[in-house]
Amino acid sequence: MEDWKEIIDWHLLNPIRTKMAEFREKGTVYPDSKSVLKPFKLTRVKDVKVVIIGDEPYCDGTADGLSFSSQGKETPPDLQNIFKEISEDFGVNMSGYSMKEYFPTNDLKCWADRGILLLNAVMSVSEGQPGSHYGIGWEEFVKSVLTALNNGKQPIAFLLWGQKARQFAPLISNSIHFVQQASHPRPKTVKEGFIGAQHFAKTTSFLSRAGRMNTIDLWPYFDHDRVKRKINEVQKKLNYTQKWSDELIYDLMAGRFFISLDESAQIFSTNPEINFDL
Repeated sequence: MEDWKEIIDWHLLNPIRTKMAEFREKGTVYPDSKSVLKPFKLTRVKDVKVVIIGDEPYCDGTADGLSFSSQGKETPPDLQNIFKEISEDFGVNMSGYSMKEYFPTNDLKCWADRGILLLNAVMSVSEGQPGSHYGIGWEEFVKSVLTALNNGKQPIAFLLWGQKARQFAPLISNSIHFVQQASHPRPKTVKEGFIGAQHFAKTTSFLSRAGRMNTIDLWPYFDHDRVKRKINEVQKKLNYTQKWSDELIYDLMAGRFFISLDESAQIFSTNPEINFDL
């Protein structure tokens, strides 16, 4: 967390600590004290590629400090909808994987390790009391984090989900960044803009064009090498020697084929036997 300490006013946490102590005297608070600031322990400033902001942690005991991540065995409805949207964006049903294989865990630490900063507008909650920690200072702290990232020199994609998260949008004023807003993925609001927003595909394309993908997987189990093998297989059958860029490969996974009409006509008319399923 040392690099974060250089760019964030950590004094903003002092009133939050006071209120958290009061809440803990009255009952259980989630996540536990060691996990509240987990995003800053797992994702270094220089590695941040994506910032995802939700509303608040789960209040049922499964919150682990990362927004939408869960310690529970059952996948929370919010996270189910996130997985479904990734599936739609990248054609998981065409990839040869089952949903369980593609998303084998509800622990999103693997996202944090890849440079995805997982925050909530309010980063703590009392057991069984949604909304109980609004107004204790978390909003100001998150604002300081976003302001610091906005002033950085590395392009970042900001995904703001839900009413509380979308209130931070004006803070992202630097034109090098990419801001996307949608409804919260919880069942009650998921159809109000989250479904079909293609945030994951658009984010991947943005980072690819910004030179920040480095051919590493961004979302869990995004099998870049598998796609490359499939493309190489197709190219050999076509005797097509032009190298496809990593950017194009990510666009392919996002369902966009940036090839000329002549090339597409050649592929689909003269080689009908080729299987394009990924």
